[in-house]
Amino acid sequence: MVDSLKINSVTARQIPAISFSLREVLIHSNPSLKTWLKDFLRQREGLAEEDFEKLWFSWRAQQNAQAVAGALQGDNRADSLKSFLLESFPDRIQEFEDLYRSSIKLVFPQYVENVLIALRERGYRLTCVTNEPEAALEYLKMFRLLDFFEALILAKEEGRAKPKGSAFELVLDEMQIQSDQLIHVGSQFSTDVCAARSANIACLLYDPFGEERRAMDGVEPTISKKVVSIDEARQSRWGEGLRIIEKFDELLAIFR
Repeated sequence: MVDSLKINSVTARQIPAISFSLREVLIHSNPSLKTWLKDFLRQREGLAEEDFEKLWFSWRAQQNAQAVAGALQGDNRADSLKSFLLESFPDRIQEFEDLYRSSIKLVFPQYVENVLIALRERGYRLTCVTNEPEAALEYLKMFRLLDFFEALILAKEEGRAKPKGSAFELVLDEMQIQSDQLIHVGSQFSTDVCAARSANIACLLYDPFGEERRAMDGVEPTISKKVVSIDEARQSRWGEGLRIIEKFDELLAIFR
């Protein structure tokens, strides 16, 4: 597996294929899922922001530990939020299900489209690997994303939800490439990074708000500590060998 920290830049001749997660990499929630859930619990439980942050990052760190141990059941984003509620606020599950889909707007940012266009023009073969359900196809059609991809892998629908490394076996088989010919761009350590590592595939972690760094390092979250440096993340045993990007267009400096 390529150490992603050592990837300064590559060309399509060296590594011809790039895979992307869907939610919070290509398509973004507005408001963010965490912000929506925090407001949901503030209004219904009177939960203070600081208390929510502590619960949230404790749960995320637990997920990361389970993923590293091979004990995490891969979920899509909605199911992941439900599992958090089930653990801490089980009486709110039904209300969550009633409101969630109608409250979240999905957007396909122009900067994401610009990067995908540039990568295609540079000769890269693009694919999407997601734990989202089959309904995600509607998002891809709505935003005309299908035109960018050579393959779409609905890993959970295939019984191979990330963090199972076998999710990427489907990619390799579909595109007829080897593991050292693919780099994955994901937004979650517990699913994307662990799955890619299991399949011996290099992974770049897209973490624009530092959320994954905090959860990955087991940083005790406080309102006063909003930012965790990339150097801190790299010192984590889980972050070893992992390159983290904060802006999506950093990909254009990596994939020449």
